[in-house]
Amino acid sequence: MRALIVLPMLLVLVAACSGGSSDCAEGFRRWQGSCVPVSDLDLAGADWTKPDAVEPEPATPDEGDDTRAEVDASLDVQRADAVDADVPDAVPASDFVATGQVGSPCSGPNDCDLGLGCLGGWPGGYCTKEGCASDAECPADSACFALAEGFKTCVDTCAESGQCRTADGYRCKVFDDGAGQPVSMCYATTEAAGGLGAPCEKHEDCGGDLQCLYSFPYGYCARAFCSEAEPCAEGQCVRLNGVPTCLKGCAATDDCKYAGTDYELVCKTARTVANAQVKVCLTNVSGKALGEACKTDFECDTGLVCSIVSRGRCALGPETCLSDADCPRANDFCVMTEPSLAGLCTQSCSAGKKCPAGTSQCVSADGTNGTCLPSCFNANLCPGGGAMSCVYGDPLYSSTGDAVSVCTVVYLGDPGAPCAANTECSYGQCLVGPSGAGYCTSPCPTQLLSVCPFPMGCATSGGSKRCYLRCDPTANDCPAGFTCQHPSGDPWVCLP
Repeated sequence: MRALIVLPMLLVLVAACSGGSSDCAEGFRRWQGSCVPVSDLDLAGADWTKPDAVEPEPATPDEGDDTRAEVDASLDVQRADAVDADVPDAVPASDFVATGQVGSPCSGPNDCDLGLGCLGGWPGGYCTKEGCASDAECPADSACFALAEGFKTCVDTCAESGQCRTADGYRCKVFDDGAGQPVSMCYATTEAAGGLGAPCEKHEDCGGDLQCLYSFPYGYCARAFCSEAEPCAEGQCVRLNGVPTCLKGCAATDDCKYAGTDYELVCKTARTVANAQVKVCLTNVSGKALGEACKTDFECDTGLVCSIVSRGRCALGPETCLSDADCPRANDFCVMTEPSLAGLCTQSCSAGKKCPAGTSQCVSADGTNGTCLPSCFNANLCPGGGAMSCVYGDPLYSSTGDAVSVCTVVYLGDPGAPCAANTECSYGQCLVGPSGAGYCTSPCPTQLLSVCPFPMGCATSGGSKRCYLRCDPTANDCPAGFTCQHPSGDPWVCLP
C-alpha cells in the first residue's frame, strides 16, 4: 500500500535531519521533517523559525503486562464492528501517513510538498495542486478531477477508505473521470452523511464510497461502476443511464422513505446488469412519451430510453457538455452540475422500424444506426434546458425525400461542428471559410442504404465529394462566411 512504502523513506529522512534547522548542512533548511535546499523552498511567508512538531513515543508496556493485548483485542473488535455496521459513517481504520503529499492535512502551503497548495475548505485542509489539466500534471498516486466549485485539482487516489484520512471524514469514493471511466479518490463527507438511497445535494452528503446522483429530484446517494468484480456492498447493481450503479433494494415503497423528508421515491421493478429481476428505490416519475425531457431511463415509457444530452457546463464558457472533450477552449473542462443534467426519451429506428408519425424523425449520427428525435420549428421547442438546438438535415429514411428539423446536439469534432483546423475534427477535415472559421466534414458513405451523418448531405464542390452541412435555402442558416448552395443534382449545402 502507498503508506507502507512512504513510511520507511520518511523515517530515513527524519533520522538524517533530526532536530532543528541547525542540524542541516549550510544552504539547507528543515521542512516537513527533511533537510532540503533553501533555493527550492522560496515560499512566500514561509516560517523557518517554527520547529517541526515531534510526537512523543508511545509508552511500552512492561514485560508480561497483558494490558496491551487487551487493548489490541478491543480495537480489533471495534474495527470489525465498524466494518460490519450498517451505517454510512462508521470510521474504518486508516493507514494514511501524512507527509505533505496530495491529500495530507494542512493549514497553509508550508504544510504541503513543493508545488502544492492547501485547499482550506475541506476538513483539516487538503494538500493539492490546483489548476491541473490532466492526470499527467499531478504527483504520483493522485488524479486531476473537476470539483463542483468550477476548478480542477489533484486529488488523492485510493482503492479503499482505509487509505484515506478517515478520522477527518474522508472516504474512498468512485466518480466519473469526465470521460466515462471510473476514478476512486479520497473525498470529504459530512458528519450527517447518508446511506444508500438517501437524499443529497452534494457528494459530501453521502457516506462511505457513495456519491450524489443529480438525476433524481432530491439527489440519491449511490455507488457507480459496480460489477461482478466490484459488487454492491448493499442494494442492487442496476444500469442507470448506461452506467452500472448500486441502487437501494426494497420490498415496498415504505422501504424507500426517509423520516422527516418529502423524498418521493417508490419501489419499482428493474433488472440488474446480470439481467435478474429485482426491486429498487426509484423516482416516482414514469410513463414519459418519446421526445419528453428526462434524467433517467426509468422515467420514460416502456420501450424508450433516456438519452442524456448534457451532464454539465464548461468551466470557462456557457456551453453545455457531456465530457471535457465538448468544451472548446484550451484547459477548459466539463463541470457536472444538477441543473445542467438533461436528456430526452428516445427509441431506436430504421427503415423497418419507423418513428411515431408526425412527432419525430429518424436521424443518424453515424449514417447507419437511427434514433427517433422530436421534430421542431425552433430551439425554444426543444427539451434539455437549452442543451439542444433545432437542426436541419436529412433523416435516415424519408417517404418524401425532404430534409427535416429535429432537436439534437452536434458535439465538438462531429460532422457539422464548428472548427478552425483539421485536428479539431473526428474525420480530420475542417472546411474553412474566408473568415477563418469553418465546420467539420466527413466522407460520403459508400455502404448501401447509408446516408451522411446528420445534419450533413453528400455533395460535390470543387471536385471534392464529401458530406457538407445541410441548409434550408429559405432560412439563411449557414455559418458566417458560408452560403446555402445547390450544386447540380445535389442537396442544398453550406459552402464558402
